[in-house]
Amino acid sequence: MLLPAPLGPTRPTRLGLASVRLKHLGFFMGSLAYKFLSKEFNTALTYPDDNGYIECVATIESARGKGVCTALFKYVMKELPYKEFILDVADTNENAYRLYKKLGFTEFKRKPEKHGKIKGFNERIYMKFLNNQINNTTDKA
Repeated sequence: MLLPAPLGPTRPTRLGLASVRLKHLGFFMGSLAYKFLSKEFNTALTYPDDNGYIECVATIESARGKGVCTALFKYVMKELPYKEFILDVADTNENAYRLYKKLGFTEFKRKPEKHGKIKGFNERIYMKFLNNQINNTTDKA
């Protein structure tokens, strides 16, 4: 699923304690989950408002390799008014990394992941796509 952040001051989405506790996990498990996940979800993005941050992309296994994600990315990058798109990918997700490179994203930073062994990856790879290259690269992918 690809959900671009909206333009303007409404960008950060907050993980609400009440929502986690009552709606989803119950009081005890919700409190625990909130404690461990709030930093991950409540940290403000440091990118300018004219940048789109692609936070989560997932494709059902049966649809992988059929161009679904490519078509979705091409549409979003063409239709949304951002000057630059940024995403991060786990170093172990080689298929996604190859797709992003094919779409014209370039790597600009690697950040070691805390507790990487538990999470199943060692680094987050940050990649960007400049929207002025849209006509040059998305037609090739």
